[in-house]
Amino acid sequence: MAAARREGPSVGYRSRVNAGDVARPWAGTVGSLAVFAVAVALGFIIVLPSGSPASVAFSLGIEIMATIVVATVAEWMPSPSRVVWGLLAANLALVTVGDVVYDVMQYHFGVEPFPSWPDILYFAAYLPQAAALVVIIARRQQVWDVAAWIDTAVATAAAFLIGAPIVFVPLAAAASDPASVVAALYPALDLLMLALLARIMFAGGRPTPALVLLTAGVGASLLADLVYNALAVAANLDEIPTWVDAAFAASTALIAFAVVAPGARTVAQPLRHGAAMITPARLLALGVGTLVGPVILVFQARNGDHPDMALIASVTVVINVLLLGRVLLLLRTVRAQESRLDALARTDVLTGLPNRRSWDFTLTRAAALVSSDGGRVVVAVGDLDGFKEFNDEFGHSAGDDLLAACAVAWRAALPDSAFLARYGGEEFAVLFTGMTVDEAASALERMRAATPSPATVSVGVSAAMPYEPLQRAFERADAALYQAKSDGRDRLVVHYAGTSLPG
Repeated sequence: MAAARREGPSVGYRSRVNAGDVARPWAGTVGSLAVFAVAVALGFIIVLPSGSPASVAFSLGIEIMATIVVATVAEWMPSPSRVVWGLLAANLALVTVGDVVYDVMQYHFGVEPFPSWPDILYFAAYLPQAAALVVIIARRQQVWDVAAWIDTAVATAAAFLIGAPIVFVPLAAAASDPASVVAALYPALDLLMLALLARIMFAGGRPTPALVLLTAGVGASLLADLVYNALAVAANLDEIPTWVDAAFAASTALIAFAVVAPGARTVAQPLRHGAAMITPARLLALGVGTLVGPVILVFQARNGDHPDMALIASVTVVINVLLLGRVLLLLRTVRAQESRLDALARTDVLTGLPNRRSWDFTLTRAAALVSSDGGRVVVAVGDLDGFKEFNDEFGHSAGDDLLAACAVAWRAALPDSAFLARYGGEEFAVLFTGMTVDEAASALERMRAATPSPATVSVGVSAAMPYEPLQRAFERADAALYQAKSDGRDRLVVHYAGTSLPG
């Protein structure tokens, strides 16, 4: 296989083998041994002479093992992901068979294998890889997300600009016979695969380890393609570095690691969040993409006789950098405003306490503590006594002032770990974690004592039972509050789980 990279530009085929991704995580020991074995094999490929029997054996060995892993793990996948991984296994199988045919033709029969039968297999391998990526895009995100497609076009165009002067343009200019036409098709198809992968990565959300490994595999293959084709154009194939052979082999290994990485089984599941809000990392990637063209022009102009071109290109670089900085500042402002709006949405304007929305969110998080390990959680509900009468006598403005004063006094009297929220109207709720119901009742008595005169407050409290829905504890605390009201107000009633309230 290493020889396949030396004898003809058909080396471009290898970018297909890295489109894999999805499966079950390996056990730690097995995974570590696999990484170690691949690293050792890649080391031998780098050290051994390119095209030697040992180097070819190591390269083919990695490819065959990668194909077996992907094909086997695909059978364990849920239905949507099984389709993706089945297509990727077919991609790897076609490439592996193509490499075997190539090496047999060259080493066993001494026949020039480029262009010939292996190229049919290599080109065919692009089809299942492209189909797998399209399935991921169609099932994982909104296909017609215009913003994501624009970002994809920017990244793909930048990659094309990098390869244009050293690969694409020279190969297109030399495409005068079947061999050169075949050679020019490989980097073009590689660019298409890169575009599909970029569309997946620009979908939004946090990339899974499986997708990260997939990206690394494609990157390794494309880098090797660029170097190989650049040397092919310059007629320096005898000087191809051995690390290029290792990069091709590594790209196939990365697919096998991707298929067993976290996130592989869910590769075909829809994302919960789209790509509406651009992230700083994504914006930085787009900024780098916009700088590729001007930077290339700067270097080309420095070696030419057009100082005006160098000046224009340099100014263009500066403008793009400034625009990128400006957009980053704008993004920071939008993020800050988003945080402030979110805080306002979760805060009661009158008292400054968390509102009902924040209470529901915090209660949900506390429920996870109760259901996971039976952690101690206590819920209390308080209500200002005679607040309607106070409003009728002194006016709503005085009532608002009283609510705000109570919030300040209660917050100061409660422990810092207690979560106090305005539940609605004159009703407040308190959540305690890591405390017994008796400890929480003592803290609530201090809260009652701190209530500004002439107001009084009635409180009901109850502890959550291990592994029960936390809403049950809230309902008991609410029942205890009504009991406190019916008993004469200005008091605290504890509702112990498993007992009935008196009266």
